[in-house]
Amino acid sequence: MIITDFDAHERERWTGRAAAYERSFGRLCAYPAEALLDAAGVRAGQRMIDVGTGPGTVAALALARGADVVAVDAEPSMLTLARRTA
Repeated sequence: MIITDFDAHERERWTGRAAAYERSFGRLCAYPAEALLDAAGVRAGQRMIDVGTGPGTVAALALARGADVVAVDAEPSMLTLARRTA
């Protein structure tokens, strides 16, 4: 796996800081989540992968629609938060 400077920066920035991410950038990213799922046609019974799930906002909304969701993130604290959210 190739880790770019951007990847390294993001990992360093957010390691162990899932709660801070959720209160800040996560709220900004959550705003278009419903429209994103609408555009992707996410509905009940559909399988979906949420790559870079962060706090699990999109995954939780997709689950609420009845989708079968797999969520992944490189940062373990984000996955812990996503499990609680979704």
